[in-house]
Amino acid sequence: MVDSKYSPIDCGDYDYLEIACMDRYDVEVSTRGESFHGIAANIEIIASEEFLTLDTGNSSNTSIRVDLIDHLRVKSRPCRFQERTFGRNATNP
Repeated sequence: MVDSKYSPIDCGDYDYLEIACMDRYDVEVSTRGESFHGIAANIEIIASEEFLTLDTGNSSNTSIRVDLIDHLRVKSRPCRFQERTFGRNATNP
């Protein structure tokens, strides 16, 4: 778990996570100082906090608290979007 208090993300950012999970995109996710790779599988609520779950292979999953995500890049093709920078001050296409 993370020590900082959870803060819900903008709906526009959340929509991109939902698309990635619905289409099961192969993604790279960057957070503050870490990066993760896997298939976007689900968004889960754990103890009132939302997490993006990545299927990282070999029956292994990684859960990333959504408010810590800085950037998401889609490696799957075709795809509905290629990347998204998260946050209130982010510039996105």
